[in-house]
Amino acid sequence: MPRLLLILALAAGVVVAGTGCESDPAGPPLGASADVPAAVSWNEALLEIVAAHPWTPPHAARAYAYLGVAQHEALLELAQGPGASSRVAARAAVATASAAMLRELYPAEEARIARADRALRPRAGAFPARAQIDLGEAAGARAASRLIERARADGSDFAWDGVLPDGEGFWFGSSGEPPVAPLAGRMLPWSMASVEAFDPGPPPAFGSPAFLEDLSQVRAFSDQRTAEMTSIARFYEYGPGTPSPAGQYVDLAGELILRHGLDELAAARTYALLGMAMADAGIACWHAKYEYMVMRPSQVDPEITLVVALPNFPAYPSGHSSFSGAAEVVLGVLFPSEGPMIRAFAEENGLSRVYGGVHFEFDNQAGLELGRRIGPLVLSADGRPAPAAPAAR
Repeated sequence: MPRLLLILALAAGVVVAGTGCESDPAGPPLGASADVPAAVSWNEALLEIVAAHPWTPPHAARAYAYLGVAQHEALLELAQGPGASSRVAARAAVATASAAMLRELYPAEEARIARADRALRPRAGAFPARAQIDLGEAAGARAASRLIERARADGSDFAWDGVLPDGEGFWFGSSGEPPVAPLAGRMLPWSMASVEAFDPGPPPAFGSPAFLEDLSQVRAFSDQRTAEMTSIARFYEYGPGTPSPAGQYVDLAGELILRHGLDELAAARTYALLGMAMADAGIACWHAKYEYMVMRPSQVDPEITLVVALPNFPAYPSGHSSFSGAAEVVLGVLFPSEGPMIRAFAEENGLSRVYGGVHFEFDNQAGLELGRRIGPLVLSADGRPAPAAPAAR
């Protein structure tokens, strides 16, 4: 099954942070092998940081997008700047842009960021290496500055007013905690001109035959759940304490980059495209979640059992499926020989949430379709964010 491919990659140590296990910030430094693009190593550092940070899937996807775009922009900046550039200049550009971006996104994670910077930033005291590092660092700083300005005006810090609709069939929080990321749907998108244009449309009406049919499916899975179904549900869960659902595909991208021997620019472009697609999928998904306020299956039928944690936000559409649909399109185009595996991985990822008891099949299908609509839009941008005004407050 497709999930076994990633299990084997993780077991082989190809992808460092995929299981979400935290590393000691004072522990061994990340590898800085010349055979590994710097973008891969910095994304591994971000996977570790996300796992240690409070869990909110659309904001995690936002972070992956900013890091990938900053790395890509830094290398494009370097290529357009004065003087010939080298591999050491490219690694310096990626290091400078990455460290600056991560410090902006996660200021409380200075220990991890500083450890990555010490391990991954090239250093040399003599010309011409010193001159090349200076070129790279200047390009990285310019790119990061632009992205930091965008991040400070993208609406990710909108304050929630604490009011949710009430009524029959409406989702309600069950943990006693505030709902997760209710205003994430207002964040500034990377490629969408309008988040409303990617609205999946209303789900089956509460209590309708279509709604009850999918509810019956979840109940049947709950009553007759096999060990394999449980294993699939738990494998793809990526809940609190992990790199979040979008992190599964950052993991997978790193493994594919190494397997296919991508150079620094191609690796950064991969992360930029993937990150933007998943971030926009998260924005559109969370906009719809709080627009339609669909209950979780176990809130409708308390006899449904769960084998994964119940997320504290509405069901429709599925976030896992939205991220998966977007990632499937992007990675499938960038790695066409891996397309069947990537598609199977995405579809099993979405289905895993139905197996786990936390989503309806209509949540899954709407999420996959939403992500698959966003993927081509992001690919047409070729790794560059579309010009856009700051999000309206």
